[in-house]
Formats: sequence, C-alpha cells, structure tokens
Amino acid sequence: MSNIIDDEQISMLVEGAGAEAVRPILDAYWISNEELSAELGRGIEAGDPGSIAATAHGLKGSSANLGATKVADRAKEIELAAKSGDLGKVAELFRSLPQDIEETKAAFEKVLAA
Repeated sequence: MSNIIDDEQISMLVEGAGAEAVRPILDAYWISNEELSAELGRGIEAGDPGSIAATAHGLKGSSANLGATKVADRAKEIELAAKSGDLGKVAELFRSLPQDIEETKAAFEKVLAA
C-alpha cells in the first residue's frame, strides 16, 4: 500500500493514540477532502488557476500530514498544473481524485482494522 498511504506514518499514529482516537481525525480529513474537492471543482469551472493551486496546496498538506501519499501526490500534480496554467491537465487530474480518495479510505481502514 506504500503508493497509496504511508503505512509507517499511520501505523505510528494508531499505535500511539489508538484506532478509536484516530477515527475522528480521519473523519475530519474526509470532510475536509469533500470540501476541498468541491472547491477544486468550482475553481475548474471558473477557470481560476490561482484558486485551484491554492486549494490543491491545502489538500496536499492535509493529506501529507496523515500519510495519504496518493492523494497528496495527486494534489501536488493539480497544483503544479494550475500554476503552469494548464487547465486541461488540471481537469484530467481532478477526474482521478475521487478514485484516489476511495483507495486511500480503503487503505486506512485496513490499517485501522489490523
């Protein structure tokens, strides 16, 4: 799963705080993902690369903090494409984001269940 999540990072969090303490953190992360994804969509519809880059940067940071590697990497790609003004590439990358998030949820759940 190392290309989806940082197993070591999330495992250390679970070992240190316990799975039940980690669940609310992940729940807040998923809510934030939904909000940021919606904001990215609005930025894409508006054709606003500055907004897209800033939103993707936020998603990248929150994802990296939890070890959600695949989502952080996708957000970084979106951010860089927006900064370069390639809105076609942004839209293409954005279409992959929901699948990345679902794979990340499954990977986190597997760690929590272990």
